[in-house]
Amino acid sequence: MSILEHALKLFNSFMEKTWELLSQGMDSFLGGKIWTLMCQINEGLQAGSFALLVLFTLIGILKSASAFSDMKRPEVVVKVFVRFIIAKGLITYGAAFMLKVFEILQAVLQEINQYGTGFTHAKLPEIVNEALEAPGLFEVVDKAIMGIVGLLSWIVILIVALTILITVYARFFKLYMYTGLSPILLSTLGGEPTQSIGIGFLKSYAAVCLEGSIITIGCIIYARIAETVPVTTYDLDDSWGAVLTVLEYVVYFVLYALVLVASVKGADRIAKEMMGTG
Repeated sequence: MSILEHALKLFNSFMEKTWELLSQGMDSFLGGKIWTLMCQINEGLQAGSFALLVLFTLIGILKSASAFSDMKRPEVVVKVFVRFIIAKGLITYGAAFMLKVFEILQAVLQEINQYGTGFTHAKLPEIVNEALEAPGLFEVVDKAIMGIVGLLSWIVILIVALTILITVYARFFKLYMYTGLSPILLSTLGGEPTQSIGIGFLKSYAAVCLEGSIITIGCIIYARIAETVPVTTYDLDDSWGAVLTVLEYVVYFVLYALVLVASVKGADRIAKEMMGTG
């Protein structure tokens, strides 16, 4: 019982940490030091990005204008000018723009969590507690065997919790990488032939932001399933009934935890498919 209770306590602490990370902003993560550094990198890349913007704009003009006389048409000139201004603004205020997109999709994450209890504490059902305390439990199963079962369950739960936490940390790394390199990719919006690169970059970034919402939904689904673990009510006066009750609960809990980690690991793929970049 102590091993299973410690495993659940460990799992709950990791889930609390996961929600704490998911609910943080890019500018507040780890005290905001990484965000400050990414803003400096972003600013340092702007000079080269402006040069690329001019180049991509020129390429766009040469590709779209079949003759020099086409550039005398007001609508063509206005189109090129507006595209250039928008791209330049995105490069200049790239970090603020990326942060605003993140905050918008972060609000979606917060709203989703209000409709579920995705990060509630898991606890041993009363029937399992009674089975573990049944006097006939160890008449048919040695304490060492039950200890091994509990230990294996603890190891699986630890791996699951660590995988979820690492996935959430990796999401922040991706967000910062997108922010730091955004000036170079956003400069491609200056030319019509290269704008697909910039649009694809923005869609991929939005997918990473959306990944947090998908993880939250996965945790909400898991919480609903974990609340109704199908533990059969065996006769606890029978020694084997207590054994089957404990083993059935452990198997189902570990199975659902593995399903949760699979959904969390696949959150990035799901987000990319939703945004059409997968």
